[in-house]
Amino acid sequence: MPDETPARSTLPVTRQVTAPPAEEPPAEPWAAITHFAELTPHAPALGDSRRTVTYAALVERVRRLSAQLRVRGIGPGDVVGVLLPRSVDFAEAVLAIWHAGAAYMPLDPADRTTWTAEGLRQAGAVLCVTRSKDGAGSGPGTPGRPGLPVPVLDLARVEAARPPVVPSQGRPEAGAPEPGSWAYLIRTSGSTGRPKLVPVTHGGLPHLVAAQRHAIAGLGPGSVVLQVFTPLFDGWVFDLLLALGHGGRLEVLDEERLGRPLPAVAAETGTTHATVPAVLARTLRPTDFPGLRVLLSAGDVCLPETARRWAGHVQFVNGYGPTEATVCATLHTVDPAAPPSGTVPVGRPVPGRRILLLDDALRPVPDGEFGEICIGGWGLTPGYVGDPEETARRLVEDPTGTVPGPIYRTGDRGRLRPDGELEFGGRLDAQTKVNGYRVDPAQVESALVRLPDVRDAVVMVDENVEGRRLLGYVTLKDSASLRRHGNDLRAELRNVLPTHLVPASVTVLDAWPLTPSGKVDRSLLPPPGREAAATAPLSGPAARLSRIAGEVLGKGALGADDSLTAHGGGSLQAVEFTARVRAETETVLPLRAVLEGAVITELAALAAPVEEDGPPLPLPAGESAGPPPCSAAQQRVWLAETMSGGTPAYHAASVARIRGPLCEPSLRAALQALVDRHEVLRCRLPVHDGTPRYVVDATARAEVRYSDLREAPDVERAVSEAALAEARRPFDLSAGPLIRWHLMRTADEEHVLVQTEHHAVHDGHSARLLLACLVRGYAEHVRHGRIDIQPALPGYGALTAAERHWTAGPGAERQRAYWRVALDSPPPPLPLPARKASASVSGAEGAEQRLHLEAELLGRVEVLGRAHGATVFMVALAAFLAVLHRTTGARDMLVGSGMANRRRPGTAEVVGMFVNTVVLRGKPRPGLSFSAFLAEVRSTCLDAYEHQELPFEEVIALHPRRTAGERNRLVQTAFSFHDTPLPALPESPLDITVREGLPLGAAKFELGVTGFPHQEEQPDRSGIGPDGLLRIPRSRGPVLPAERPAGLTLTWQYETSRLDDDTVRGMMDCYEAVLRTVVDHPRTAMEELPYWTPRAAEDVEPSPSVPGTRAEGTSLRPHSPSGAGSRGHAAALARLMGRVLGVPDMGTEDDFLELGGDSLGALRFTLLARSELGLDILLKPFLGAPTAVAVAALARPAVQELIPRRPRRRSAEEA
Repeated sequence: MPDETPARSTLPVTRQVTAPPAEEPPAEPWAAITHFAELTPHAPALGDSRRTVTYAALVERVRRLSAQLRVRGIGPGDVVGVLLPRSVDFAEAVLAIWHAGAAYMPLDPADRTTWTAEGLRQAGAVLCVTRSKDGAGSGPGTPGRPGLPVPVLDLARVEAARPPVVPSQGRPEAGAPEPGSWAYLIRTSGSTGRPKLVPVTHGGLPHLVAAQRHAIAGLGPGSVVLQVFTPLFDGWVFDLLLALGHGGRLEVLDEERLGRPLPAVAAETGTTHATVPAVLARTLRPTDFPGLRVLLSAGDVCLPETARRWAGHVQFVNGYGPTEATVCATLHTVDPAAPPSGTVPVGRPVPGRRILLLDDALRPVPDGEFGEICIGGWGLTPGYVGDPEETARRLVEDPTGTVPGPIYRTGDRGRLRPDGELEFGGRLDAQTKVNGYRVDPAQVESALVRLPDVRDAVVMVDENVEGRRLLGYVTLKDSASLRRHGNDLRAELRNVLPTHLVPASVTVLDAWPLTPSGKVDRSLLPPPGREAAATAPLSGPAARLSRIAGEVLGKGALGADDSLTAHGGGSLQAVEFTARVRAETETVLPLRAVLEGAVITELAALAAPVEEDGPPLPLPAGESAGPPPCSAAQQRVWLAETMSGGTPAYHAASVARIRGPLCEPSLRAALQALVDRHEVLRCRLPVHDGTPRYVVDATARAEVRYSDLREAPDVERAVSEAALAEARRPFDLSAGPLIRWHLMRTADEEHVLVQTEHHAVHDGHSARLLLACLVRGYAEHVRHGRIDIQPALPGYGALTAAERHWTAGPGAERQRAYWRVALDSPPPPLPLPARKASASVSGAEGAEQRLHLEAELLGRVEVLGRAHGATVFMVALAAFLAVLHRTTGARDMLVGSGMANRRRPGTAEVVGMFVNTVVLRGKPRPGLSFSAFLAEVRSTCLDAYEHQELPFEEVIALHPRRTAGERNRLVQTAFSFHDTPLPALPESPLDITVREGLPLGAAKFELGVTGFPHQEEQPDRSGIGPDGLLRIPRSRGPVLPAERPAGLTLTWQYETSRLDDDTVRGMMDCYEAVLRTVVDHPRTAMEELPYWTPRAAEDVEPSPSVPGTRAEGTSLRPHSPSGAGSRGHAAALARLMGRVLGVPDMGTEDDFLELGGDSLGALRFTLLARSELGLDILLKPFLGAPTAVAVAALARPAVQELIPRRPRRRSAEEA
């Protein structure tokens, strides 16, 4: 019968992947080095941050050290350990060992486990080369490192003795090493649980030099190779020969250089060639390496975007080769004219190599199909040390008969492309690369099972985020003396495994999840941090921290090795946690450590006694005569509203739809209880001598209006119009009240309650407090007919007085010092794409659009954040800054962000305006990957959290030149999260749905974004749904907050005089596109992120925020007035300016801002001008022309109010 199997290529396949012969016979490396020492003796050969060695000096030093090795009996067939850091020393030691005809084995100086000693024994090493600090080391251990099983040669002692090059005893100087003798040994991960030890012979090294010369351009004297790989990798050998084998210079990336940016090191050393791990190549940008001529990517999969980015700038080479085949098997140079759109091939065999693609039966696979990559030719390992079974399995005869000698079965998948290039397809077995190291999870499983209390173990590779990490899972023996925690087991593993083999987490399970066939179902293994086993009981400070953290998170007590962030805690929960710890234990915790994921036991060790730099509460009476000043936050809101002309930008309105049999007397009682309990709801802010004061009325009635809309023709429209009118109705800050309600009945058992408060008494945290207190109070009154008086709370006034005392203390001065540095040399205003001027659009108007991110995307954002130690807010902020960068081109920008500012004890349950705007600085720039930028944003946020108490006004005052004018303010954009959770409620007699943040047609910033996380809807739990509505279900039992996230809604609020709707819509679309890009490819360069530009040039005009773009014919200063009346006004106005500034005899031409004035002083001046001179002066024009003679032309007679304020009773403090 005819053979029906597909045609299989044997000779054709082999021929297609056979390299051409070398152009010239390869030279042995030492012969090449001595050749260049004779040709260019004074040319530099080796360098690190400490010293540079010429070729002539290198040859002399190597011969001297080689002589000392031979004195100690070292020669062909011996193995010498090298226990040195990355340095010139390491390279010289290797060359000396080779010169003696021996092999070296690299060792990790940072390793303090048994790994090093076991490796030396496994290799049969007879000596170890190292360096002590003073040359005093001797005996069987390294200097300062006892326990090695071999004698030590101390380089410091050799140099001090300066022995002769030719010793009087010992072995004679070796000639060229035998090709079959070992040159070096590399340890790799093994599936048996024991590491594999791979010897590589001297015979392959000359062929490696020849392969480099054949494929890589620009090698020779004058070339500079930056040695990025650690000596523990065989890639180190490739770089050594890439330089010294061709007469170039090798610059070692030693410990000092590792701490500096790679582009800076490359520029300093004049680097022309570099080989880097593929994962590092993804983060590098050609513009940062102008002198680089060749970049080689190795060690992992090269992404096509990496190849495309580099191909037009340098010779970009993608390489492949296992340790067992002397580093290099194939090379592929990317064609800049046809960069890859898909998988980047690993190329064709280098000269003298043969590649076969075989199936499991060692038969050639059909063209284009994947098979196992098998390598023949020069430089194959002779076999694994002490492992004949693995040697027999991996080194086999060529079944096709076309390759002389054995072939090496790599265990890698590959296929031959139509163009003859080899494509890498991953591993056939469980081995993988983790952080550049070849790892077999079975080895780690074996090490776990050998621990005394472990019954069984599973180790898997997590690839949900960039890079890879090992995750371990164990079950314990019944004989285990106590329940073990995963971190305990990790600590034990560190004693027997090197760091790269220790899993990122070890989770202890009670039992394995199994498939129907009885195998472990790996898909059901829990994510790290959710192990079922309990930890050992805590005591003392750690127990208290554990309890408080659990209560803040709404969970049980955390374990010793649990962290707040691992259980979903963000910045708000971290602030609440540290505040409660301070109040309950009189110790302080560093907020940064909490947010960086420190576990409970670590936090207990970091806790320090409170060092108060402010007075205790309550404050002593008699702080000042008359009403005290209002808080810094209230003053900020008051100033902003006064400057904006009374727009509703600083109103906060929420609309609650109530279903069920509402008891109106109980609702009124609950509202009144809110006003009685929280003093800030009874306050008003009268102006005294140009500054607002904080006055609290002893009693005040809750202002509630009632409407019955059941007969309205269109009930919903009537509700919407009434709610909006109520929310926009102005507040009288000096008379109060600053909170009010409007109850509308829309059906027999359906009502709508509109709550409107001024931001002078409100922040996001307060909004959730008020809602929870209202529901509790209403339920209590319905059930018992009364509302019990709850424990007294600290007054808002007392807390803000403590704030004023704090600002005069050392804590505030430390924060001032931080903000001076953080905002030094602030950038110019952000050139947002401003809309064309329109007479129909005023600067006071605002609009709002909403962007909804679904749960799937939010979950990926969370994963990205966890991989970088960042919160969702940090990732979201980094994406926002990236959008601003891509939209405007700015590389330095300032963004405001509202922070809770409730770290002081006693503030958590108090309603009031505590939130403080902090300035977050971002510097997105080309050449920076998003993941690197995220790390910068994370650090900025953590620092800001630690310095959030200094009032925003004081931060502004530190940089007066940047904040003088109306459009020259420090912050134009803002980005915040409103993620305060709703507290648990004992019951809810009504079904309540709340719309928070009713759009009011006003904006606080040119562009402000606020994020509202929402949760998956659960019938018996409260939470914000995907529609952005907060729901509290009707329940006779406790109502707990929902926990499962369901997405994120971002409101984009903007000034319509600055930005139009299409512009903001485009930026929102760009924002979502950036997020979707970075969650999949976090190493994407900033310049490769999605971007948005205005629809057409005529739609926008240059931003007036940008210097030099003001339209022609405009002027910042009006012409000086010439009338006598104006001159008289100018003199009086100059006297008022001098009074505000404390400057006597201020002239009419003197500049108010240059003499120390600021926005607050300017506002005080305009108020005094009205009250004492009867002149109205608009604040914004005054800030643009801040002299008395200029502002006199702007002054107008004050207008009598047409609608007088309602009378009120004066308080005792004002009398």
